[in-house]
Amino acid sequence: MRGLAVLVLLVFAVQVAAAEDFRPVVFVHGLAGSAGQFESQGMRFAANGYPAEYVKTFEYDTISWALVVETDMLFSGLGSEFGLNISQIIDPETLDKILSKSRERLIDETFSRLDRVIDEALAESGADKVDLVGHSMGTFFLVRYVNSSPERAAKVA
Repeated sequence: MRGLAVLVLLVFAVQVAAAEDFRPVVFVHGLAGSAGQFESQGMRFAANGYPAEYVKTFEYDTISWALVVETDMLFSGLGSEFGLNISQIIDPETLDKILSKSRERLIDETFSRLDRVIDEALAESGADKVDLVGHSMGTFFLVRYVNSSPERAAKVA
């Protein structure tokens, strides 16, 4: 009987140690998507032994972010590769003045919300970093997020 108790404790200790090796993962959807589309991935992770509470999702306004992507492309010159030439419609400097405040506010607010999700995931798990997984435009969003500050980048594996 004592051997069985030791075996049970050993198995429990291995499971606890294994769970401590997991990092939280945050899924970020693409254009016109939603956090709900990652529900099946969360179930798959859990079915394979990943702690379900370590799987997070992040919801954001993809329509507004599509405008951020589009204006970034236009101002970087990439838009011309896709047949976009906003300068024929409006002077880029004027457009930038119109959009810059609302764009920056959107970026700051959305990144602050993701900061909170990441900080909560780190606090709950005890991990020092998270894994971020983006789909389609979610990848663009995450690249911009990670590049926005060294402090943010330091929290991402």
